[in-house]
Amino acid sequence: MKKAVLTLFAALLILGAQAGIKLPALISDNMVLQRRAAANLWGWASPGAKVTVKCSWNKKSYTAQASGLGSWKIAVATSEAGGPYSIEFSEAGSEKVTVKDVYIGEVWICSGQSNMGHMMKGMKDQPVDNSKELIAESGKYNIRVFMLAHIDSQTPADDCQGKWLKSDPQNTPEFSATAYLSALQMYKRLGVPMGMVVSCWGGSRIEAWMAPETIAEVGGVDVEALNSSKSIQRHTSLLYNGMILPIKNYTPRGFIWFQIAANMDSYRNYGDLLAAMVASWRELWGEKDKLPFINIQGPVYPWGKKPDGRGLPLIVEKQFEARNVIPDYYVAVSSDIGGTATPHFPQKGVVGERVALLALEHVYGVKGLHADAPDFGSVTFGAGKATVAFTNAGDGLVCKGDRVLAFELAGADRKFYPAEAAIINGSNVVEVSSKNVPSPVALRYAFRNYCLVSLYNKYGQTPRSYRTDKWDDAK
Repeated sequence: MKKAVLTLFAALLILGAQAGIKLPALISDNMVLQRRAAANLWGWASPGAKVTVKCSWNKKSYTAQASGLGSWKIAVATSEAGGPYSIEFSEAGSEKVTVKDVYIGEVWICSGQSNMGHMMKGMKDQPVDNSKELIAESGKYNIRVFMLAHIDSQTPADDCQGKWLKSDPQNTPEFSATAYLSALQMYKRLGVPMGMVVSCWGGSRIEAWMAPETIAEVGGVDVEALNSSKSIQRHTSLLYNGMILPIKNYTPRGFIWFQIAANMDSYRNYGDLLAAMVASWRELWGEKDKLPFINIQGPVYPWGKKPDGRGLPLIVEKQFEARNVIPDYYVAVSSDIGGTATPHFPQKGVVGERVALLALEHVYGVKGLHADAPDFGSVTFGAGKATVAFTNAGDGLVCKGDRVLAFELAGADRKFYPAEAAIINGSNVVEVSSKNVPSPVALRYAFRNYCLVSLYNKYGQTPRSYRTDKWDDAK
């Protein structure tokens, strides 16, 4: 088990032995600072020392006094995107520390479990589509990625392990594919340097990324059972302590989150946990009700070797219900992403594009992108059929294939049957019927762990999994 490498106590021991400026891993060569912001810089110095920070982009100096324990933090004004710049840190009587090759651009914090960690180079039998071409050309783009090492901690940590790396054929294979490909699409549209801070761990539950007091406020979590797991990344709060608290000072534009599978067995309170985590992270970063949060729908896969099971759509439902309570929260739909071979799907580029579209439209204000997927506006039942009117359908819906797939209907007996569906005159309306259900009272769409879909709007977006009923145990 790895432990946090720099607690405050350890930092003080170091400082006591050798006075002078010490910087956290995030404040280092090749980093990207959030543009047009009061961006935080921080570190440690001799207790009570005056710390001076000089920024080359605005030729300004900033000062702060280290606390009695030696910690200090300064917010510096960043300019429009640009670079390379340098930052000089000093305290009287000690050697100066200079951070070089600093760019100002857009910063996102990316977290979650293995589909966030899945690297551009892929894994055995788990490739990333077009990875060779994407890696080969990656040196053309000013994208920098900081991948945190897996560190769990029983107590709040002050620093993390990792290194800022530039995108190029040597470094990019080790980058998170989801983070890099999201950044790539944003870079191509915005034309500014992109910095992605990736803090993730495969198999981690959402509770691992939450403070103990936040979990307690939500309730309904069997903390003792989770903390008895042999998988350390399932334990409550250990990754929050070791991999979130050390980066809480770094100023981002927002968050990208890809975590769902590890909580399928306890989906009922997932929405409440998600809302509480988002609120607590925003408060931790000092931006309550700000800092956009982009979630990614879980990929289709025969989870638990049950392609017809409903563990995935039941928890995906919670992801989307959270839109009602979390401001500035968006979900990238992936009902058509995945497969039967592995949960680590190869279509990371499609996910990256959808994440980027949501950010570009809702965060950066780029118009005309049609970033939102078609969604269920209304469902009415009558005359042996269900009529579904979609929102975000743009110029109308289309079917990719010879028929519209993934709809099911049920009558009062709560038995669901595959249904026929047809788009009405190229509009946003779909009529659904089944000969086995003469009097339908409930409709479901893509509400299984694994199924194929063919319904899209004309901008390549497909609807989320959906149901009108609340019959969790219905077949």
